Amino acid sequence: MSKCCQYGVWPNCCNECQFCLREERIPYKLKEQLHKLERIKENISYEYLSDVENAEQLDELVDVITDTVCSSSSTVRVGGESKPSEVVKSVLLKINESHIQYVLNNLRKTTSYIKNIKAYLITSLYNAVLTMTTHIQCQVNHDMYGQNEAASDSYANIAPMF
Repeated sequence: MSKCCQYGVWPNCCNECQFCLREERIPYKLKEQLHKLERIKENISYEYLSDVENAEQLDELVDVITDTVCSSSSTVRVGGESKPSEVVKSVLLKINESHIQYVLNNLRKTTSYIKNIKAYLITSLYNAVLTMTTHIQCQVNHDMYGQNEAASDSYANIAPMF
């Protein structure tokens, strides 16, 4: 019998023996993580975004999302509040290309010191799904109608664009 054992249980296992490399020997958790990683990359149009955005930052966001979605914890802290992990996972799996660009754009504007960047990113990603459309609508309204009072009064009866 070989001294090699699955997933490095033996100290001299290099994790590259025939036993370790067999597809059916990959633990379920790892298969699940790889599946979710691929799903996340597909949802956010990873190939396209990696060409137009900072690839390192994009990879960090993907890693944070994957880490959170694959966590076995029963709760996740979002905005300083513990939320059921299933709720957070559900929201994070809805993230698309627009949400990622929104978060990256807001990160570029941030000048504050961020003490816990992972917590900040989880909160930003979570909130992007919940509030991005409304935030953009308010920004459009401000930019189009809120620049000066005279212009604002003349457009008072026009419905917003969204």
